[in-house]
Amino acid sequence: MAKAKMAYVCSDCGADFPRWLGQCTECKAWNTLTEVRLASKSASPVVARQGFAGMTESKVQTLSEVDLQEVPRFSSGFKEFDRVLGGGVVPGSAILIGGSPGAGKSTLLLQTLCQLAEKMPALYVTGEESLQQVAMRAQRLNLPTDKLRMLSETSVETICQLADKEKPAIMVIDSIQVMHLADIQSAPGSVSQVREAAAYLTRYAKQKNVAIIMVGHVTKEGSLAGPKVLEHCIDCSVILDGSSDSRYRTLRGTKNRFGAVNELGVFAMTGGGLKEVSNPSAIFLQRAEEQGNGSVVMVVWEGTRPLLVEIQALVDYSALANPRRVAVGLEATRLALLLAVLHRHGGLQVSDQDVFVNVVGGVKVAETSADLALLLAIVSSFKGDPLPRELVAFGEVGLAGEIRPVPNGLERLNEAAKHGFKKPWYLLPINPKLRRKAWKLLVLKICSRHSMSFKLTAIAVLFWALTVLVLTAPVQAKESALWVSLNQCIDIALARWSERQELVGITRLHDENELTGVARHNGTLESILALKPTKVFATEFNQPRLVKALKGYVDVVVLPQPRNWEAYEQWLSIMANQTGYPRKVEQHKAELQRSLIAQAGSQSAIVIMPNQYSWGQGSWTDTLFKKMGWKNLAATAGYDLVSVDLEQLITWRPGIVIMEGFTEDAATADFALANIWRHHPVVRKWISEQNKVQFIPHETSSCPVVNANAYVEALGHRRENIE
Repeated sequence: MAKAKMAYVCSDCGADFPRWLGQCTECKAWNTLTEVRLASKSASPVVARQGFAGMTESKVQTLSEVDLQEVPRFSSGFKEFDRVLGGGVVPGSAILIGGSPGAGKSTLLLQTLCQLAEKMPALYVTGEESLQQVAMRAQRLNLPTDKLRMLSETSVETICQLADKEKPAIMVIDSIQVMHLADIQSAPGSVSQVREAAAYLTRYAKQKNVAIIMVGHVTKEGSLAGPKVLEHCIDCSVILDGSSDSRYRTLRGTKNRFGAVNELGVFAMTGGGLKEVSNPSAIFLQRAEEQGNGSVVMVVWEGTRPLLVEIQALVDYSALANPRRVAVGLEATRLALLLAVLHRHGGLQVSDQDVFVNVVGGVKVAETSADLALLLAIVSSFKGDPLPRELVAFGEVGLAGEIRPVPNGLERLNEAAKHGFKKPWYLLPINPKLRRKAWKLLVLKICSRHSMSFKLTAIAVLFWALTVLVLTAPVQAKESALWVSLNQCIDIALARWSERQELVGITRLHDENELTGVARHNGTLESILALKPTKVFATEFNQPRLVKALKGYVDVVVLPQPRNWEAYEQWLSIMANQTGYPRKVEQHKAELQRSLIAQAGSQSAIVIMPNQYSWGQGSWTDTLFKKMGWKNLAATAGYDLVSVDLEQLITWRPGIVIMEGFTEDAATADFALANIWRHHPVVRKWISEQNKVQFIPHETSSCPVVNANAYVEALGHRRENIE
């Protein structure tokens, strides 16, 4: 007896190898090769590999000699089923229908064959259920059972032999995973059995001109179970999908050699079986009477027809380190991409928010026309403002922030008009750089008395016209603003550079009389939100958790710490843009420039702070000295903050010692170790010398970004004989 030959087949792609490998070299999947026994040489010639075309003879001919006579189709009895199949069932075609358990695959096919059996011979082959179970279901659904031929068998050879006698026009195999061939020495459902059984039935369908519908199982991810070659050998592949808590089922075509792919058919599961839904847009638009936040209607294109569905979004503050991004009915990667576009080009930060989006009705949207509607729903939920109920949106959003057109725009508008959207609203993009609140989209309403072609032409013209107007128009007057500060320096800046009525909340100041009549918060989230601000100003040193929490409710401006001159200018620029008072900031810069010119000269100086530190090279004070022509002795000790001891100070013998934040009261001299310096004989001598030591009060030195002019002016008012 000859030794049986073995091979290893990939369960994902169907590629076969003579020996086992850890990774499939075709699809790059790991641990997917399974051992199968090859058919013996004595196998029947029908089972031998002949391809899937079913040709009994190989003949070379020119392309013009091929018969182009159109194959007549016949209806399945369901218009929705015919739509997905491309117009009906083609004789000799192999159709694979998949779906999760309980979706209604067997019910749909039993209803179809019972109706077709009244017109043509039909054979229903069941390998999973007994004939009694199928008969009970047909009786429960009140289906005609007189002419439908039934067979309970799992052997493919036996099925084909009996089919030759019955000569059906259409045959159902339920299911392909339980079928087997005698010459394949492996269990039913294995890769080799499924592959060879599907190939055998496909060849039989084409040779005998019989339409065969095979039922296939699906994996837990929702894809068809079995090797990938299973989908290659058949002519049409459809998926019946539906959740257990919904009565609606969607039939979508994923492959069709006789029609368009991605066609969608909608059915309703009832007590009498599956009923087709001829107007699916109506069932997906069952909206609440009151328009809520984060809801908008979009028009998607499914195969050859438009479909109106509602998309909903929920944006909420997240307490997790990595906020969740959940998309039901949409691609999660597309959601992440659009959130990045919204942040980059729309100025809307949702990195600390959980974002949940859902397509109502269980519809799965794969095209990019849902981009615009998705962004509108997210912005509406985040801002808490409902969109107009009569709004219909569709359009692709590019990575540059532009709104791109999508195919079949006129057909989409006509579908919207059929469902009561008689006066469509058209969305036009606005340059986000000109408006801080970029989420407010410009809406243009076209009078409904014009034709659709006129509307589309008007949209194109007005789009470019408004783009030019928006780019050239001046910024409109500021809306009423209520500001809250989380920093003492910002308190003073907002009070000096803005209208006092805009400032509603500040921190505790050293000079309580400087801002009278303004509420003071205690730094908690509740106390800040109680002031109902529209904008909060914070710094990098504020608590990150507080700032993150505030961003979920209000616009937060985080200012950099002005440790160097570049950060100082950035600080001023942000304040000018965010407050809308650039003239006040420019006036502050001009006054500082005049003070720097007045103090210009040749002088060696050093700054001493109570913590025994000084400002070194690259710091704000170092740049300030350079602008006056002074030499900063601490710049030789390092960058930014540098430690300076008393010995270094005496060795350097500076021309002027600037003592920031020191008290001149001897009774409180022990509040900082650096105050002891004042009692050293050398330092006391410097203090007694004219123009040697200058004291800068803490109120001035603690906020140099605001008090820069007063800081420079104080350097020119040196004291004499200070004891």
